[in-house]
Amino acid sequence: MENKPLLSICIPTYNRAEFLKDALDSILKQINTKNKDKVEICISDNASEDNTEELVNEYQKKSPIPIIYHKNEKNMGADYNFLKVVEIANGEYCWLLGSDDIIEESGIDIVLDEIEESRGVDIISFDRKEYSINLNLLGETECWFDKKKRNVFNYLGRDWSYMSIIVVKRSKWNVYSLKFKDRYIGTAYSFLPIILNILKEGGNVKIINKPLIGWRSGNDGFLSELKEYGRFKINLNYFKICMDIYGSKSNEYRFLRNNLLKHHSFMVGKIISLKLRGVDSFKIIKDVFPYGKNALIFWIYYIPLCMTPSFMYKIVRPAVKRIRYIKRKFYD
Repeated sequence: MENKPLLSICIPTYNRAEFLKDALDSILKQINTKNKDKVEICISDNASEDNTEELVNEYQKKSPIPIIYHKNEKNMGADYNFLKVVEIANGEYCWLLGSDDIIEESGIDIVLDEIEESRGVDIISFDRKEYSINLNLLGETECWFDKKKRNVFNYLGRDWSYMSIIVVKRSKWNVYSLKFKDRYIGTAYSFLPIILNILKEGGNVKIINKPLIGWRSGNDGFLSELKEYGRFKINLNYFKICMDIYGSKSNEYRFLRNNLLKHHSFMVGKIISLKLRGVDSFKIIKDVFPYGKNALIFWIYYIPLCMTPSFMYKIVRPAVKRIRYIKRKFYD
């Protein structure tokens, strides 16, 4: 490609043709004469067994922007595919997009404007809207981070586990993807150490306080493959990577660890779900212990959380869900 695009929208996918269509439509309807030479779509297909390849071929024929398509000969695992999709990209910046997510209206132009205004920025991030699996709006979510902190701490608390809110400078990505190679394959977060190292080395970050992405719930590919407890252990990999990058005694790791432990959907909600499914409390405590043992919240909150009888959650959880539903309707 002679004239390289400014932005590559990078979509790793596997057996999600029915949802990938929505992702592609959300992109293409935003393409106009002003931005069409600045954007490309890159799709890395992890040997899908559905009609993903046929779908992409159809879109390639009608798309006003390039759609680069790569299909692995066999399923290499999600982590490999996360890295591969950036490898096939040409853009100066790469927007990592889950194949079941959508880009909100004007999201592409907002990101392009930010890139052109701040060419020195290494990472751009933003908030998201939450949808049901059928794309019915559930609400808006501000990706959690401590606004009172300064410098790098202002960004460490963001929910970097959700890759669709990440736009990264490809040259910086390439430095650390080469450094780590296969080190984090199998964690489901192969992109996370790259982002954390850019931050650690003083990378420039821009936060856009708008929901530019639409997150589709009820479609967790890891959950269907690994079942409930396997999915929970993926979240523990986040702690492991943060500890590895920053060191267990660093202020950065302690800050990240505490934010993760406080995060309801990331940790607390999953533990309650496990309890309701009869998972042994001591198994949960044993697996969380290496990461939470030096945090007060682990002892005063997580131990009681794990040891509370399951029937109590069966009574309380419906009421909590109802309260959240009412609050959401009120704020809408």
